[in-house]
Amino acid sequence: MSLQPPSRLDGLENRVEELSRALERLAQRFDGLQPGDIARRLEEQEARILATRCHLEATEHQLSRDVASHGNLIRSVQTQFAELQRQLCKAASMSATQELSNRVEDLEAKHKHSVGQAAQEAVRKEYERLVLELAQVGPSARARRPDTPSDWSLLSDVDRLEGLSCKTGPFQGKTPHSTPRGPVLPAHLYRESEES
Repeated sequence: MSLQPPSRLDGLENRVEELSRALERLAQRFDGLQPGDIARRLEEQEARILATRCHLEATEHQLSRDVASHGNLIRSVQTQFAELQRQLCKAASMSATQELSNRVEDLEAKHKHSVGQAAQEAVRKEYERLVLELAQVGPSARARRPDTPSDWSLLSDVDRLEGLSCKTGPFQGKTPHSTPRGPVLPAHLYRESEES
């Protein structure tokens, strides 16, 4: 036996049956009610529907106000956060600048201290070198006229160490090249020769 697709008439019959059952349910619901009771129930139903609609509209308005309020609050929080972030960046920048300044000052102080120590050490070594040269040369270097620039430099260094220079004595104000040939004597020997 071949199956035939349901015809349009079968669909209409099913729809009629559904409507019949719905009418039966309505009849059972309103069974024993007077027309006035039916009208009253319809009015109550309409009133409930209207109240529900009003409540939904009020809820919608409240939600709109809440959304607007929350939006303003969010914008205020964002503004405060941006200001706080700006202040933190500024404070961090100032702190970093101050730290760099302190490090630069510390490095400058250390550099000056090291340079001062190096200069003092160089002066001390030079002084020791001149003293050693003076001890090695002996008194004979004082009794002869220096003929070379190195001799003049050594004699000038010796004079500075002992407080004797060509600025005193008979050669005051003269350079080594302008002095007459002869022995270069210390100041106290010049005074003794003048007195004799």
